[in-house]
Amino acid sequence: KHGKLFYLGIVVFLIIGLISLSMLVNTFSEAGKKTISVPMAFPVVAIIVFYEGVVRGRDLSEVGVKRENFWRNVGIGVLLAFFGFFGMFAAVNLVIPGLMEEISGRAETISSLLRSGFPFPLNYILQTIYAFTLLAPAEELLFRGFIQGKLQKWMNVYLAIIIQSILFGLAHGIPVYVMGLSIVHSVGYGLIGFFGGILLGITFYKTDNSIVAPWIAHAISDS
Repeated sequence: KHGKLFYLGIVVFLIIGLISLSMLVNTFSEAGKKTISVPMAFPVVAIIVFYEGVVRGRDLSEVGVKRENFWRNVGIGVLLAFFGFFGMFAAVNLVIPGLMEEISGRAETISSLLRSGFPFPLNYILQTIYAFTLLAPAEELLFRGFIQGKLQKWMNVYLAIIIQSILFGLAHGIPVYVMGLSIVHSVGYGLIGFFGGILLGITFYKTDNSIVAPWIAHAISDS
């Protein structure tokens, strides 16, 4: 178990990293035509680490950061990505043609900047690094580790999964609607977030409340 100074150092590192990342991506955006949004999960994760590690003096295993059965959970995450998420994406493309392409092409996101702002294969290498080291772990720590982990202590676990999935869906659907996506595509993206949240939430619960398998599945699907 680490001390409070260790977690305070992580918080300072996250804040500096967040500011630096925001400045960097907006510097590389197309002549400043678009403001690149930094995911909400990043600053919230800094708050969670501060609250759990510094204020309450708890280990981050309380929010799903666990080393037990790490490689088993990595394997589960890989299987979930290929047999769960990619299957869901294929079904979505059949029901709402063009949705996945429109979402991935949004100019306001870091992922789109990385994919369109650098030559192949560097663009996909950078996007993969971003997904595995920043985007996926931040969202999993927030939605599965913190929100679902806390809710599971207060209510039925499957109700907790549904509630965090609704929040996860809203966190995906509302921003794209505000950024100009059509209502149909925004609802579609929100539903992807909801059903994705269900898959990730069940996996989190079934792997002893560890974020490792959801993190790997989430990162692969976003790469």
